[in-house]
Amino acid sequence: KFAGFYCSCSLSVCMVTPTSSDKPAVKTDFPRVRLHIYDIHWSATALNAVAKSLGFGVYHVGVEVSGEEWSFYHRTIPGSGVMANIPRRHPYHCFRETVDLGTSRW
Repeated sequence: KFAGFYCSCSLSVCMVTPTSSDKPAVKTDFPRVRLHIYDIHWSATALNAVAKSLGFGVYHVGVEVSGEEWSFYHRTIPGSGVMANIPRRHPYHCFRETVDLGTSRW
């Protein structure tokens, strides 16, 4: 664990800090939708730290709805390419931050 969050990288360069959107969601009748942003690879963590301030970077994202995170991934065999995982716990990318997108009616 780094700075209170899980990171799948084996190197300590994948440190993240809590963001305001990591606070518990407000209870509503509709599910919260969150965009979880990851560094695409541990080697991109330092680059992204600088690049973010310039408005770009190398990222992977997943969308959390109703407690599950969904994202696309490369497949070498037939299939949808969509995978589900525990929010902020992607098995191949280093969690960076969360952006709250509001609620969904669906």
